[in-house]
Amino acid sequence: MNNLDIFKILAFALVALVLILIVEKNNKEMGVLLILLASIGILVGVFSSIKEVITILKKLADGAGINSKYLSIIIKVTGIAYLVEIVKNVCVDAGNSSLATKVELAGKLSIAILTIPLITNVISLVEGLV
Repeated sequence: MNNLDIFKILAFALVALVLILIVEKNNKEMGVLLILLASIGILVGVFSSIKEVITILKKLADGAGINSKYLSIIIKVTGIAYLVEIVKNVCVDAGNSSLATKVELAGKLSIAILTIPLITNVISLVEGLV
């Protein structure tokens, strides 16, 4: 992502914010929908950069001899964390903090499940040292 891309995303976010504020005055539900659509629009805007980062990380991992399985787990965990944060914030913006809490819990559990192979590997390494 170059500097121009981030400025486009920020401009998009500000325009979306103004539209959301205008629409929310008359229709709260439509405002929530616009928040969700703006969030998706921003994610689409950064996807090309995410591909670049993943490619660089894969090259670095290969060079360091790190198993690509573990890098894949780290990338998935990072993606889940960001997506959960976005959805949680949309829930809070919609006035449903209870649902936001459940979304956050689901994200944490998903991350815990995904990291089991990493944790198992670390435990095996520690056992091998003792």
